[in-house]
Amino acid sequence: MFLSLIYLPLLLKIFSFLFPQKDRSSYLSKLGHWEYFFSPWRDTLLASGLFIFSLFDFYHAHPVRAFCFFALAILSVLNRLHRYSFRKAFCEWVYKIDNLEPGEFFETYYRGLGSFRRPFPQEARRVSFEKIDYRQGKATRQIFSPLILSAIDTATLAKLAIFAMQNFEGQKGIDMFDAFARIWGARIVQRAQISLECVPSPLRGEGKGEGEKLDGKLLLVFNHKSYLDFALNFFALGALQNKGRHLRPRFIAAKDHFIDNPLFYSWLGVGQCIQKAGMIFINRQEGKGWLAMQEAAQKLTDTDVEVAVYPQGTRAWGLLDSENNRIDAGYYTTFSKKKLTDPRGHLKLGTAQLVLDAALKLREKNESLQVLFIGIDGSATVGPKGSFKIQTESEVFYRLGKLWKVELPDVELENPQGQECSKEAHHNYLATLEAIQGQIDRELEKTTRRHKLLIERFVIDCPENGDQLEQYLEREDAIENNLPFILLDRLYALPHSLWRGYQEALVQLILHPAAPEEWEKLLLDVSLKLLRK
Repeated sequence: MFLSLIYLPLLLKIFSFLFPQKDRSSYLSKLGHWEYFFSPWRDTLLASGLFIFSLFDFYHAHPVRAFCFFALAILSVLNRLHRYSFRKAFCEWVYKIDNLEPGEFFETYYRGLGSFRRPFPQEARRVSFEKIDYRQGKATRQIFSPLILSAIDTATLAKLAIFAMQNFEGQKGIDMFDAFARIWGARIVQRAQISLECVPSPLRGEGKGEGEKLDGKLLLVFNHKSYLDFALNFFALGALQNKGRHLRPRFIAAKDHFIDNPLFYSWLGVGQCIQKAGMIFINRQEGKGWLAMQEAAQKLTDTDVEVAVYPQGTRAWGLLDSENNRIDAGYYTTFSKKKLTDPRGHLKLGTAQLVLDAALKLREKNESLQVLFIGIDGSATVGPKGSFKIQTESEVFYRLGKLWKVELPDVELENPQGQECSKEAHHNYLATLEAIQGQIDRELEKTTRRHKLLIERFVIDCPENGDQLEQYLEREDAIENNLPFILLDRLYALPHSLWRGYQEALVQLILHPAAPEEWEKLLLDVSLKLLRK
């Protein structure tokens, strides 16, 4: 009885012609789900056991039972061959379609596992890279189920991508990984019932700085708000082309998340998949990060990929309004105890080092480096730091910022590699590094529009002095004094009960000019409160 249940989908798929034509697709899709979850262990462990039992029964003169066991074992072998040939053909089909709709992808895949036929639709459903919208028009909910379902989909896509890279040689297998990665981002949007839009439209050439084109060595720089950012990035940039092809983002990812974590590395397969695809893993132990940045600089200069990085190094704290509704995340809240009052303490220095080292390597080849800044808005409303509940009916925006062509000063530059500066070239390197860090900070803030949003919110919360506060903050923004905005951003990451006191203290500093020490004291107090949150 047990064996009949385990092998029933396999037997039924052989006689799939018995199903009515109108119901066949539904039946085969359900069988395909069964096959996906049960067939790997059935066609390996159980089939091996059945083969041994058939030999045992044949030796003890039970030919009928021996034949049955042997037939089931052979059936498993044939099924393994079918799965292999189907997956290979399926990867080829996906590879030819630029923007396959995620529902179509999974429906076709599971339906194919449920039948010996290869039912690839001739007119497949497609989606737009500019905007994808799976909102249902219902009330917002915060639930776990989209994350659980997305984890299952992630495992399916990761294993298919690994299969593709193992069975298709060279760049074709790698390009299949990127195609699956774009579908991954769209599937997350579908499961979460949200919308995702890339603005301004990359298809119209907007948002790239005076009509400049992506055509060469490119570094992608993002702000970081949510655990969903990594998955969404591939689809959100799907319309961008560099040298006439899709972007091939290769992220600098945390080794402890994707390699050292068995859940992500083995069970979901994400770690294995992105390792095989050429992602760069950083050891976040103090003093180890610069090695990953050197590897990234080498990869950027020697290979045909786009390196992608989060300069903040971790996710910003999710924010709530006065009624405890999610309102995305901040920008200046990714700091450590050692950098409580550092105006650039929210950014790691590694990205600036990557930009400088890559630009130096490319200068030796008479090539240049371009940096594209991308601001992510709304992803922390969907899935903020500290919560695994997905908020449905949300909107996520990817805002394309400046395309910066890196120009180095005409002086000798040499990376001291963490050692004491012993010559002028080392000092020049550190000075240039600091200038690049400032450029990264300015461009990321502009792309996320964080200062503008903070001004609007603070003026609404303190209407009695609204005009004066707005004028002051706009003036400080113009002269690139970030201190008031760092204070505001961290203040709003605190519990609502603490806002009023700190808002009043900040208003007093603005209306009655205070010494720098008073500003730093307030910033220190707010920052320490946030670290204890």
